Amino acid sequence: MSVKVLVLLSTYNGSEYIVEQLESILAQYFEGELNVLIRDDGSSDDTLDKIYGLREPRIEVIHGDNVGIKSSYMTLIELARERPVDYYAFADQDDFWLPSKIQRAVFVLMKKKRPALYCSALNLVNET
Repeated sequence: MSVKVLVLLSTYNGSEYIVEQLESILAQYFEGELNVLIRDDGSSDDTLDKIYGLREPRIEVIHGDNVGIKSSYMTLIELARERPVDYYAFADQDDFWLPSKIQRAVFVLMKKKRPALYCSALNLVNET
């Protein structure tokens, strides 16, 4: 059986880093099925144009009004509950994921016999 992971991502005027972020997610060394569910929180920049420019079938985009990050993620969680997946992952629009992030998380979580939350290490990068 193939493991299914759904990445939840809320965007709002995140044009600067969104392509790099999505490419890092989609390039994961992961043997299972990996999809991304994005809710755009009413962006007024070219965030959506950049997302659609990737032409990636593993990305689904929901357009929404600006309701704020908490409500946007709550909407994503509600939508995600309808999808037949094994694990959910949360991403921020300015993140960059190392290639084995999902594989490592799934490896750890599969050993658990009960619901669990996994949090990985964090590296901060300042490009200024």
